[in-house]
Order: sequence, then C-alpha cells, then structure tokens
Amino acid sequence: MIILLVPLSACGSAPQEEVAPEPSSQPSATAIKIAASIPDRIEYLLSIDDNATYPMSEAQKEILRKAVENGGAISKADYDRAWSNYQQCMVDKGYTTPQVPVYDNGLRSPALMPIDVGRTEAEMDKLAHDDSQCRSQEYLIVDESYRQAIGNPNLYAEIPVAITDCLHREKLVPASYTARQFEEEQAAYREVSARNFTTDRYDETGEAASKYSFDFHDPKSVICFVTNGDDSDLSVRFPGWQPFK
Repeated sequence: MIILLVPLSACGSAPQEEVAPEPSSQPSATAIKIAASIPDRIEYLLSIDDNATYPMSEAQKEILRKAVENGGAISKADYDRAWSNYQQCMVDKGYTTPQVPVYDNGLRSPALMPIDVGRTEAEMDKLAHDDSQCRSQEYLIVDESYRQAIGNPNLYAEIPVAITDCLHREKLVPASYTARQFEEEQAAYREVSARNFTTDRYDETGEAASKYSFDFHDPKSVICFVTNGDDSDLSVRFPGWQPFK
C-alpha cells in the first residue's frame, strides 16, 4: 500500500490579466497570465508574505529580492540552496533527508512521493504540516520563479497553454499544434498508461507514449513538463522518500 504526500501548489492568488490570444497555442478565447513579468510576480508574493500561513524564511526572501534586482533571474546556486534549506528544515524536524525527483538538468520536482505506511493518523498529519511549512518557508516561490524563467517565461496561468508554448519554443511541435490538441493527447496517454499499468508500468515507450505527436521523453519535452509542474507521469521512475527514521 502506498500513501501519497501531496505538496502545496506554488501558485498564489496574484491578479491575472487577459492578453491577446495566440491561436497556435490557445484553447480558449483569451490567454490568462499570472503577472506581467516574473519580477512583478515575485514582488507581489513578497508583499503578501506576512499574511501567509507559513511565511518565507529570510533566506528565501533574500534570494527573491536578488532575483527582482536581476530581472527575475535566479541562479542555479540559489535554486540549489533553497532546496537544500528545505531538506535541512525537514531534517531539523526529525525526518530523513527528503528525496525528490532530480532530472538531468538539475531541475527538482515536488511531485507526489510514496511515504511510509503503518503510522498513526497524528504522525501523518504532523508530517503533512511540517512538509508544507518547510516547503513554504524555504523554496516554494524560488522554485516557481526559477521554473517559470525556463519553461513559462510568458507566465501563462493554464498549464496546457504553458506547456504548449514551451513545446513551440523548443521546436518540438509545428506552429499548428494547439493546447487543446496537447490536452487530448495527454488524456489519451493517461488512459492507455492506466490500462497498461499492471503489465507495462505505464507503458512509457510503447502504446501510451505514441499518443503524443512529439517525443515525450526528449530532454526538451521533459523540461517543458517539469518546469510547468506537470511531471507526475515522469516522476514514477524515481524512488520515493521514506521520511521516518
């Protein structure tokens, strides 16, 4: 039996704005953006942090202030430091070092993680609380901003739109490829992978993967999925974290 620990979303409630649609990548009448720019997004999240359930640590805010001064850019060193601070935060609370998917380019993923079973409800509730607190304090907004700069510089609010835009920029799909087409292909992939799970472990390279009109496992495709927070289909290949000592 596997219990899944679900991380909090990095997305806040920043004002969204409508912009002119891009027919090649848009399933809806307008494209919604979460902010005008990454610095604007960071500044907004910093401005409301005092009211957050788990306010950011000074270390995370320092990284974000530096990013605002650098046009929204977060260095790989600062990105790694934020994740390391999260891991240390959990260790300080008595858990083992959190293990999360790490991809070839160093991108980390707060994907669903299998965790220990046989624990009391109180222990599991405390784990969820501690994990949410450490994520929010140490890396959540740094991670969001770092990934957006790579995979969603246009700050599209809808994940399928953002992924499709990334696939276009990486020249993995033709200009005629739409976000609606992506959604249909992903639904077909997931239907087959679920059906074939017991025999082929998601059938990652066979019938399921063929439902996409691009190479699902191309490193550039992986970046588009991971940076836009839609990598649950990719993270199954990684071992889970067993947090209790």
